[in-house]
Amino acid sequence: MKNKAILINIMVICGLGLLMSNACGTAQSGKEQKETMENQTTYNNPEEIKELIIRMKSELETDNDWATDLIQEMEAKVSILPEGTDKAVLHSMLAEMYNQYLLQNRWVIDQRTAISRYTPDDIREWSTNLFEEKVKEHLTASLQPAGLLQSTPATTYEAIMEKGQSSSELRPALYDFLAGRATMIRPSKEIYDDWLAFRNSQENKKAALLVELASLEYSYTSDRSDTSLQTYQQALERLLQEYKDYDFSTDIRIALVNYSWHYAGHVAN
Repeated sequence: MKNKAILINIMVICGLGLLMSNACGTAQSGKEQKETMENQTTYNNPEEIKELIIRMKSELETDNDWATDLIQEMEAKVSILPEGTDKAVLHSMLAEMYNQYLLQNRWVIDQRTAISRYTPDDIREWSTNLFEEKVKEHLTASLQPAGLLQSTPATTYEAIMEKGQSSSELRPALYDFLAGRATMIRPSKEIYDDWLAFRNSQENKKAALLVELASLEYSYTSDRSDTSLQTYQQALERLLQEYKDYDFSTDIRIALVNYSWHYAGHVAN
């Protein structure tokens, strides 16, 4: 049951045409797999992905440890996949898989002494810091090559997106989709800064504003200190003045209301 949370992402990985010889039921040699992946840059077959979801659900229900084998298998696949959009998406999925495994087994993993001089082959022996390093590594790789991802429409990978997860107006580029996933998996100021810089270089003001609002909330509400929260409020008020003539300034007002509900009382006290 604990591995069902990453079921969709497992299926996305299989559905990208990365040709797992064991998990996805194909039967190719290592050489054939590499040649196929080098020639294949996109894959968009929702029906086949749906079939794979059903198949993998059955696998997970019968073998609770199967996810660790899948992670290792996919690490091998990504290592030979050429640089490009498929590889970036796969890095994103692997980051989430590692993160989910850590979260689902956190109590046990946190009891282990941090490992710093070597990395066990079996991830079931890893300490917390190794998982965190691996998540960061894959998230960083999932946003490269930035130029290519920024010029690739997100709709290219529409088959792997849940309805309502993204919109062509607010997250039009594949980079937007992957940056959004990165901030959900393991947010960082660096990811937000790079994402906002990209959005500000485009003409879509609303899309840029939404990224800035998310970035501000992350930056100033993490520690909930009085100074940070007051700075957050001031930043929202500044944005409201800047965008007051735009219809989408409503998003700023909503952020201010949320601030009042969740944080203003803390500052007052």
